[in-house]
Amino acid sequence: MFRTRLFAALGAAALFLAPTGVIADVVDQEQLITEDSPTAIGGASEQELAQSFTVGVTGYLTQIRIPVACSTGELIVEIQRLNADGEPSGAVVTGARVAAGDLPAPPGTFRTIRLSPPLLVEAGDRYAIVLKNETGVCSILSGPEGDSYPGGQYFYDSRPNPPGWVGGKDRPAPSSTPGDMPFQTIIDDGVGGGSSNRCFGNTGSGPVPLPFADDLPICRCLSDPGLNQWRCRLLHPDFFIVRRIPMPPFNAKDVITEEWAFTPLRPLDGSVRMVMYSPYAQKPAVYDFGKKSKPGSFEYLRVERNLKDMEMLKGAAVEFMYPMRDASSPFQKSFGFDPGFEE
Repeated sequence: MFRTRLFAALGAAALFLAPTGVIADVVDQEQLITEDSPTAIGGASEQELAQSFTVGVTGYLTQIRIPVACSTGELIVEIQRLNADGEPSGAVVTGARVAAGDLPAPPGTFRTIRLSPPLLVEAGDRYAIVLKNETGVCSILSGPEGDSYPGGQYFYDSRPNPPGWVGGKDRPAPSSTPGDMPFQTIIDDGVGGGSSNRCFGNTGSGPVPLPFADDLPICRCLSDPGLNQWRCRLLHPDFFIVRRIPMPPFNAKDVITEEWAFTPLRPLDGSVRMVMYSPYAQKPAVYDFGKKSKPGSFEYLRVERNLKDMEMLKGAAVEFMYPMRDASSPFQKSFGFDPGFEE
């Protein structure tokens, strides 16, 4: 999403692009039913708990939420792959550590645990949330008996039992054992502005992550089956400008090609000046479209950027200036972004 601003005092219509966040974190999987009795994590029994789940939304797994509290030590959260039997395999793909002091009693509130790094997941993937405390004690509200979440199940591993997950294929849990842990998984769906700070598009064969943060001025992030480029379009009654970044957005040399295409729709009242600002550059980059373009023709500007320089674009902006016929003319209200391309 970009804000538009007209600077009439300059004697030209100026459109200012600035990235604004669209919160893209969504609750994907959840089991919210809780019982009053807490279950220990860690302690003398060295108990570990786990809950498997099935991803429903393609994106970045950035957080989990669980009703947990700790008195000593630290809570260790691991996201593990499942083995062939559907049990936590021990293969950790992301996780978090939270000091006991940051999770005070009581455990009745769902606390947000932020995962680092965010994990790129696809709908249908299966993982497990594993909870440990190796130096102290935590507790989590128990879930209900029975199967309240069909996309996964609850496991535990505690002494004096022999090591291994109770609830798995070879060691069924007692009938009084909760069927599922209370939990939520939070996915950044890649539209931009989510907790993962990543953009990606879905080409139909899986997500393709952008190798830079989603607050860079690339118009928008798109997730669209069959998509082969990121794009946005600026509309004016006299012309339009399209910005494209091909996907995948980098080649073997880690170079991104950004293409601007300009098309006049009528004889212009003057050139359309594009000014690119960067907080790291002493002078803005300036390019004038339309000096020789005829209505219906295309004029192209291609800019190549190295991946290592992409972080320098944070805080960058683009301004377009075009002579106005009449500062109070209503036509200027239509000088903005095409919602079909950018939102």
